Amino acid sequence: MKNFYALLFSLTCLVSCNKQGCTEQFADNFNEKATEDDGSCTYADGPYSYMLNPTITISSWTADMYGPLYGAEFTISFHNHEIAVDTAEAGPNINFVLEPELFLASGIKGGESFTISASAYGMSGSKSVVLSLDDYIDVGMIMVN
Repeated sequence: MKNFYALLFSLTCLVSCNKQGCTEQFADNFNEKATEDDGSCTYADGPYSYMLNPTITISSWTADMYGPLYGAEFTISFHNHEIAVDTAEAGPNINFVLEPELFLASGIKGGESFTISASAYGMSGSKSVVLSLDDYIDVGMIMVN
């Protein structure tokens, strides 16, 4: 009878116990059977290798036909999904320092384009930018009108 209960306990544990592994569907080692993420996800190969960067810095500035503009609001988006918003209060330049998980959550692959838009004083403009696998992206100037 002891063996029966030991076997029953073992079978119950196999069925109901959490299986640890990588639960992030975009990771190289995604485990669809895992029910609990164990932090083992890797992104060394493929379109999500930007996840290897601790942060991604996106640099930009804005101007109108008269020159650089201060106080512009910048928005980064992908397929109309807002990823980040910030304001360049100290000058025309802005550096977004973002966690790569923000891009991953939006489903952006390395090499795909996202949009950075700027608005100031009732004017706006935008630029399409390719997400590189590096940790720094220089967007350059966004002209607003």
